[in-house]
Amino acid sequence: AAVAAARDPRTHHYGPASGITALRERIAAQHPDGVTAEHVQVTVGTKHALHLALGAIAGPGNEVLVLRPSWPGHVGAVESVGATVVEVPVDRCGLASVNALEAVRTPNTRAVVIANPSNPSGVLHPAALLADIAAWCLRHGVWLVSDEVYGGLVYDTPRFSATALVTDPARLIVVDGVSKVHAMTGWRVGWLIGPQVVIAAARRQVSATITHVPAVTQHAA
Repeated sequence: AAVAAARDPRTHHYGPASGITALRERIAAQHPDGVTAEHVQVTVGTKHALHLALGAIAGPGNEVLVLRPSWPGHVGAVESVGATVVEVPVDRCGLASVNALEAVRTPNTRAVVIANPSNPSGVLHPAALLADIAAWCLRHGVWLVSDEVYGGLVYDTPRFSATALVTDPARLIVVDGVSKVHAMTGWRVGWLIGPQVVIAAARRQVSATITHVPAVTQHAA
């Protein structure tokens, strides 16, 4: 697909900041019916998606809850938008809990970032637990940022996304990409899924900074 796209003169021109429609439709099709291509923003990898997501919802004076231990990039993404990292200890099984989140919540808490499965532990938060956390977020006006880039590397249970667990997606953002599951780390293609207000903010940033993700790599994805 990448070779064919590179040979196609149509990919040699500017494209939409949102990402090519075919890719966004393919991504949306992996999620519940309420998720459409308009809820998807294509990014330069999952790290870029995380930065855009947090930039849309948090900033100086806000606190973002990050599980510890977790991938250091989560801390870096929070700090890059000027928000404050608040560490949330996990239990002996590597799992977060509503009680642990509630213990560190303040009026400044804006979001919680959870990788599922986790990096570096590989721990998978069960669907019921993630649903409880999502409900807690909704009750308190906190965003749940679900990093699902390792989601396809689960072999003892069917793959699931937070998009299928929430009763109301108003406070849910999912970031994902092709790097891990498809061994395409160098291609730098990721995406975020979220409400229109988040997608619009992310799209403005993409348009103003990188214009769009290269078309050839999108077709490869």
